[in-house]
Amino acid sequence: MIEFELRGDTEIIARITRTANRVATEIQRALNTANTQLQRHIVSDKLSGQVLQSHTGNLKRSIVQIPAAIEGDSVAGGVGLGAEAPYGLVHEFGGTIHIPEVRPTSARALHWIGKSGEEVFAMRARAHDVVMPERSFMRSSFFEFRDRIETEIRTAIHEAAV
Repeated sequence: MIEFELRGDTEIIARITRTANRVATEIQRALNTANTQLQRHIVSDKLSGQVLQSHTGNLKRSIVQIPAAIEGDSVAGGVGLGAEAPYGLVHEFGGTIHIPEVRPTSARALHWIGKSGEEVFAMRARAHDVVMPERSFMRSSFFEFRDRIETEIRTAIHEAAV
């Protein structure tokens, strides 16, 4: 963080203020551009086979861009996971999912396809835990894009300050 106080010439102060505002606006623009590219990478690459396969598209649709905003002396924005697909967190970080016992409610028996492709009929399915490995699609994408985002911001600062 850089802080300074300038007293005196109002023209110099106004010029510095205009430059600082221009820099913040350019950083905001650059961050929005980089985050749009990051969001596309997550959806088009990471969730289309690189890390996970999409079955319903729900997880892809839940990847949202958080528009960059200037608040005081900072600019913040990003890409996040919406609440529509909370299971995305289990894929991102790994974890254990508890599956409770299941009994039929509107049919005589439960029905599913077994591991070997056979049809299975049962009066109940036992409770069990499923251990999910970490399959990062958000954090890994950010680390892949980190240098690109930094370059975009540095370029924006340089262009705005000239």
